Amino acid sequence: MNLLDQIKRDHDNLRQMLEKLEATTERAIKTRRTQFERVRQELTVHAHVEEAVLYEAIRDRPETRDMTLEGFEEHHVITVMLAEMGRMPVDTEEWGAKAGVLREFVEHHLEEEERDLFPQVRKLFDAGTLNELGERFAEARRNELHDLRKAA
Repeated sequence: MNLLDQIKRDHDNLRQMLEKLEATTERAIKTRRTQFERVRQELTVHAHVEEAVLYEAIRDRPETRDMTLEGFEEHHVITVMLAEMGRMPVDTEEWGAKAGVLREFVEHHLEEEERDLFPQVRKLFDAGTLNELGERFAEARRNELHDLRKAA
């Protein structure tokens, strides 16, 4: 599968997970914690692998340099938000509000990538290169997930 198709599949999965997380209530502490850990794991893996494969392949290209730098910064903001949420009690309205902001921010980031970055990447790389990058993405994703699970 080509790189952009894999990233889009990840994006769709993240959207569903964030929707489920935001729908949790203060009373559903166990569900909220479990769903948050899934979101945190998926967002962390996705960001690391996307940076290592996609962003590294395009970061020095003039057509995509600004979008790549913005992507790195948005990933950093997501990491900070996840860390803050991980330190907060999940049974508060404030945590729920932060989950909503996280969802909005991540969805905005995903939409920008799909709308602005993906077309540029399609112009830069032929199908064979996108497939090769897709293989690297899939392998890096498997390795990241394996390492996370092993560490837990």
